[in-house]
Order: sequence, then C-alpha cells, then structure tokens
Amino acid sequence: MKKNSTMMIYIMIFPYLMVVLIEAIHRGSLWEALVWTFSNPMICLLNYGLILGVTQLAFFVKKGVYWVWLFLLTLVMNVVAYISHVKVELRGDPFLPWDIFLTNEATNVSKEFDGIFSFSIVWMVLSFLVIYVLYFWRVRRLRTSKKINLAVSLVAGVCILLIYNTMETGAAESMGIQNFGNEQEKNYEHNGMIYGFIGNIHAVRHNKMEGYNRNAIVEIAKKQSSGQDDPSFKPNVITLQSETLWDPTLLQGVEFSEDPIPYIRQLMKEYTSGQLVVPVFGGGTANTEFESITGMSMQNVVNGSSPFNDQIHKPMDSLATMLKRYGYNTTAIHTYHNWFYHRNEVYRHLGFDRFISGEFLSNPTQVGPWVDDSEMVKMMLSELKRTKGSDYIHAVSLEAHGPYKENRFPEYNINVKGKLSNESKKILRSYVQSLVVADQAVKGLIEGLKQLDEPTILVMWGDHLPGLGEDYKVYKEA
Repeated sequence: MKKNSTMMIYIMIFPYLMVVLIEAIHRGSLWEALVWTFSNPMICLLNYGLILGVTQLAFFVKKGVYWVWLFLLTLVMNVVAYISHVKVELRGDPFLPWDIFLTNEATNVSKEFDGIFSFSIVWMVLSFLVIYVLYFWRVRRLRTSKKINLAVSLVAGVCILLIYNTMETGAAESMGIQNFGNEQEKNYEHNGMIYGFIGNIHAVRHNKMEGYNRNAIVEIAKKQSSGQDDPSFKPNVITLQSETLWDPTLLQGVEFSEDPIPYIRQLMKEYTSGQLVVPVFGGGTANTEFESITGMSMQNVVNGSSPFNDQIHKPMDSLATMLKRYGYNTTAIHTYHNWFYHRNEVYRHLGFDRFISGEFLSNPTQVGPWVDDSEMVKMMLSELKRTKGSDYIHAVSLEAHGPYKENRFPEYNINVKGKLSNESKKILRSYVQSLVVADQAVKGLIEGLKQLDEPTILVMWGDHLPGLGEDYKVYKEA
C-alpha cells in the first residue's frame, strides 16, 4: 500500500513539472512560467490534466512500452514548446497545429535566420532529461498490480474526457479560459501552451452558417451585373503581390538619407493608392494571397491556419477562374520553390493554366539569399510576349524577404538616422535597401509594359509588414 501511495505521488508530480518546463521554454523564462502557474491555478489545472491524461494513458501496458511512450511524448511536447518560442520571437505568433503541414517551408526558410539554435536548447534538453530520469529512477522500482495500472490509465482517460467536455460545453470559461480570437500569442500566454494548442485543434470544426446554401448563392449572383460596358475590351490584368512592401517613412523618430521607394511613391500620387489591411504580420504570405485572389476573408477560416496548406483540395473560384471564362490566359509566377505553400497544387485548383516557379530559372541574379525581383519581371514580360490574346498574370515577389542581415548587400544607398539602437539601424537599413531593389524592379516592369503597347491593368500590394528584428525590436524602439 505504501508503495502504491508513493507511486501515485510521483505520477501526480511529474505532469506538473512538465507543465512548468513546457511553459518556461515557450515563454523563455522559468520565473514567468512559475508566476503563471500560481496566478492562474484553474487554467494550470486544465493544462496539468491534459498532460496527466496523455502521459499516463499507457500506464497499463508493459512498462518498457510505457517508458518509451512517456519519453517520446514528453520530448515532443518540449520540442514543440521551443519551436513555439522561436516562432513568437521571429513572427509574433506561436506554433499552431496546422504548422505541422509547413515543416518543409519552415526548415527551408529557417536556414537564413541566425540565433534559432542557442544555449536554451541545451538547457531544455538537460532539464527534460533530469526530470525524466528522476521519475524513471523512482517509479520503475515500484511494482504494482494490473488493477492499479489499469486504474491509473482509466483516470488518465477520464481527465482527457472531462477537459474535452469543458471545451464542448464552454465550462472552461468559468475556469478562466478566454477566447482571444486571432490573437494566438495572447491565447497561449493566458491559457497555457498545451491548452492553447489543443484548443486550436478543437476549434477546427466548421459550423454551417444559417441560410448558407447553393440556391442562396445563385440568387446573389443573379443580382450582380457584369459591370462590363464593352465585352470586346479585354486588357491584360496583372496582380503583383510584393514581398513586405511597405512605406518605412511611416516609422516615427526615424529618418532616411533618401526615399527608398521613389518610383512607387510617384505611382501612388498618379494612380489610385492607399493603405491595405492584411491578415498576417511578418510572414504568412499565402494568407494575404488567398484573400486577394479569391475575395474570401481569413476571418472565416480557423485562427492561424493557412488555406493554401490545409483547405484548398479541389477547384474553387478565384480571379483566375473568372477571367478564364472571358478567354484569358492565366499564369502564376513566383521565384521560389513550387512546393512552397503547396502552390503547385493550389494554383491548379484556383484556375491557373501555368505556374512558373523558381525551378525554371537558370543561374538567376541573387540578392542575398533570394532571387532578384528583376528575374520575376523578365518572366512576366516574357509570358506576355509569348501568348496570344489577353493575359492574367499573378506574380508573387521574393527579394525583400527577411532576414535583414548586415551583410546582405555589398553596398547600401540609404543611411538610417534616429533614436534606434545600432542593431536596429542595421536591420532597418538592410530592409530599406531591399525596397530600393524592389522599387527598381517595379520601374522595369512598367517600362516593359509600355514597350509592349498592350492595354494592361496592374494592381500591386504588399503581403505583410516586415519582421524587423526579434520581438518587434525596430517597431518598439521607433
């Protein structure tokens, strides 16, 4: 009996230590993790119950299998917590369930970022191993009956079911859980890393809206006029989503030796222009792309997910499909890997006849780690010359993508002055230099279109604000 009691104590303590460790890794501070556990006891209890449930669910099986299960499961939890911490630092949002589908994309881009792997990984691994070895050393020597083992697993299963019920019934709110909508960083910070992550999985289910059916949509379409006065007039249409295109002169307390986007600014004065609100910050290019070419809002999509990766699996209407009905050639152009964000599949579902990706480039001009936007312009103009009839070209640039390292460019045209730290000035200077290159590419595109002498509509926007330093460093200092 005494052995059973001792074992139960260890079983109850282990999940709490895991909660603290996971929160400490995610938050980057052991002190903040401890403050959170004591300040939010009921929310901590929900996170504790989830870890107790999933770790002890296999307690009734052979102990060799149980120890392997426990080790792998808790190791994965801690690794996910660290990935989430890094993602918050770089992007401002934590690791989400659907990020699993972006493993290739994240691995590919992370090569360009410094400081991702640091001493904190050593601290994480050592802390995890110490907790696991101590637990293993104390519990493995305690022999228990099959009934006790089964009882532990049943309790674990009940914990999972009870917490799932709190999500279903809304009872979790009475325990302090809050719904922060699209603010995933606040979700994890308040509700805990584990509950925030699991809660997102639970939120994946879509409830059909009242009145939403095929007949209702058909009736709406009938009420819309074509808005086309002359059906024979079919100008080329180009949509250009420019990587991190933004006006950095909007930063307060910062001065530049010259305007980084003089040509684009002149276009803004001569043609329709304005500020665009996008659904992402510092990354998530494909979500802005989804909204812009389908007309659908990310507000109707599960928080933090990416339709390009987990929702577009069959043909759907977009600007490309609509223009195809009018006889347009439809082409998508992007100077990166065709598999990134599953564009090779998604563009086909969105109605594009062709997708010209970075794989088609032979020895392209590079700007730091990325392909120069001038290469994209060449592809666009070449496609317009190649085809007969009207074209719709959707292009996504890459050159201004982060990280904005000091040695990215061999020389810099613009100096940065203001109340920023030296590190922030270097980051900002690298970013504005990438805008100089992007501005020149847009100028080259416009001049090329003028030489073609074909009626063309060009619509251009930035996909999101740049990620200027870890934890919004430049923005905070400005």
